[in-house]
Amino acid sequence: MRYDVTLNNRLVSVTVSDAALMRLRKKTKPLLIDIELYFSCLIKKVCHFRETDCIGDYVRVTDGLYIHFRATMTNQCSIDRFDKDNVADFPIVNQKAYIPKWVYLDFSANKWSGEFGYVE
Repeated sequence: MRYDVTLNNRLVSVTVSDAALMRLRKKTKPLLIDIELYFSCLIKKVCHFRETDCIGDYVRVTDGLYIHFRATMTNQCSIDRFDKDNVADFPIVNQKAYIPKWVYLDFSANKWSGEFGYVE
């Protein structure tokens, strides 16, 4: 199923697989997705998933599914290991240019997965 949401004034297409939709229907707490650009020596695209009732400034995709964009950076170059506990927000003046055009969400082998991109 495809949903269109607006993140920081940019329209983003969110596609949720059938398996992910089935899993979402079974959840008692909302699933929050952080789509994150991780700036280190290279740029890495990462999706983080967590279940919580604290939705904050996340944008609703559909019942039980919320999304948020974040750009982060590290003080040290770490290509092999993504250390999500030692990152800081990366100050981007015009975030709209960094918001992806699409996000894909799936649930397989009892695990959430996601990817996002900039070319349609």
